[in-house]
Amino acid sequence: MFLICDKVSERHKKIRSFLKKGDYSIAVILAAVDFEWTVRRAIRALGKQPSGILKEEINKSKERGCAGYKNLWKKHVCDDVEKSLVKIIGRRNWDRLIAAFSHRNDLVHGYEGSPNPVQATNSVDSLIMASEIINKLTESLKFPIYGKPIRRKKERVKLK
Repeated sequence: MFLICDKVSERHKKIRSFLKKGDYSIAVILAAVDFEWTVRRAIRALGKQPSGILKEEINKSKERGCAGYKNLWKKHVCDDVEKSLVKIIGRRNWDRLIAAFSHRNDLVHGYEGSPNPVQATNSVDSLIMASEIINKLTESLKFPIYGKPIRRKKERVKLK
């Protein structure tokens, strides 16, 4: 559905287009996919270890969802960025992100059939906002996650 060469604005426009069509479940699930892709790529880009090792470790990890990504961020990134994932996203936004992930889980696991438009829009907005915040951080640190593969053969010494 998405390619590494896609622009973040194009991705988010495509996700929001499903809201406009009334495909609320699809919009929420795609927004969650986009967030997870973004946070995983950011951990690889900002982490200290070589990118291949990080990718393998993240993929093998049982850490998933908001709590899992918070732990992976703390383990691989937090020392250099000097902020936890919760602080970067913001406590209020983080709480909304947790609710959006809960909504995503309900849809994916069949606990909920068709979300109402307001709930779906809130979930999509929260997931996209978190993705945008993380993307802006990686760009500001000169470690973009869109447009090219992340390849670091040696351990990175300093982020800044």
